[in-house]
Amino acid sequence: MRYRWPIKRGVSLLEALVTAFLGLLLLGVVALTVKEYRQVLSKSQVLDQQIELTLALRRLCQEVQASTAVLVPTASSLQLTRLDPGNPNRFPLQLNPPQPVPASWTPQTPSWLVTVDYAVVTGALTRRCTFFDGTFNQVVMHGPVEGLQVSRAGELLTMVARLPGGPSLTAQVFVP
Repeated sequence: MRYRWPIKRGVSLLEALVTAFLGLLLLGVVALTVKEYRQVLSKSQVLDQQIELTLALRRLCQEVQASTAVLVPTASSLQLTRLDPGNPNRFPLQLNPPQPVPASWTPQTPSWLVTVDYAVVTGALTRRCTFFDGTFNQVVMHGPVEGLQVSRAGELLTMVARLPGGPSLTAQVFVP
């Protein structure tokens, strides 16, 4: 007669403990991976906001350099005057044959100027253009901007913008 091993009907305690340990180890690795992914995602979002705010400050600097006058800046807004580049009446008509520019012509006729206001409104950096015949509002940065501080010392204009919980970004430009 041959000897037969007894048939096991179930899982031993050791097998159950090893399986539970491996399952918990796998869950721990997944949890750490999700946590690190969330941290990387939040850091990249903050970096995106910093880049967007840097580009917005650069646009402000370019607009100040292109302006004809920077009106008295307040602590939280900037107002400047510039020529309206979209106004076709800015230059005298060139007739055929060309005629010289009249002596009384000035490139800064009030109807050809536009007033540009930058301010933080409900967490967004906004730009409002006031033309001779109307107003145009535009959002420069949708992100959460905590504030905009503008100060002028002589010919140097300093603009500081803050992100909530983030760094302050500073831009300086010489005013015309």
